[in-house]
Parts: sequence; C-alpha cells; structure tokens
Amino acid sequence: MTVEVKGSGRRRSGQPKPPRSTRVSRKNQITIPAAVLQATNLKPGDLLEIVAVGPGTIEFRRYQSRFSDVVGTLPGFEQDVDVEASRDQWS
Repeated sequence: MTVEVKGSGRRRSGQPKPPRSTRVSRKNQITIPAAVLQATNLKPGDLLEIVAVGPGTIEFRRYQSRFSDVVGTLPGFEQDVDVEASRDQWS
C-alpha cells in the first residue's frame, strides 16, 4: 500500500474531508480507513514495514520475516522465530 501526501494536508474549517483520508495525530499516529484495510486484507495486529519512498510518499508493506521462505524446510526449523525477542535468553 502506498500513500502519497500532497500539499499541506490542512483543511479550512467547513471543508469536507476527502474520502479515504486520515490525519496524523499529535502522537504521530494515523487511522487506516476500513475500506483500505479490507482492500489490502490487513488485520488488527499485523506488523507493517513503513518506507519513505520519496517526498510526500509513504509505503506500508506487510512485514515478512527473512526466514519465512525456509520455515519448515529444515529439520528443527518448523516455526518462524523472533530473534530479537529470543536474544535475552542467550546470556
């Protein structure tokens, strides 16, 4: 999913909100419109990678582990492992 940001993003009072638009909150949060979620098959809890593609353009990609293509192909490697979360157990 690619989001392109044009102009200042500010509306004058009384102007209608453009369809499928969202506003960045003071905490830098956004709400993805339900129609966009349905069209992209995204669900609550899905992990997204966010990439700045260029001036005014942001791309959201469903995160895919580098190991997801080999999970289940090697003995003892039946599930995807979160290496970052496992790091504390190594010491």
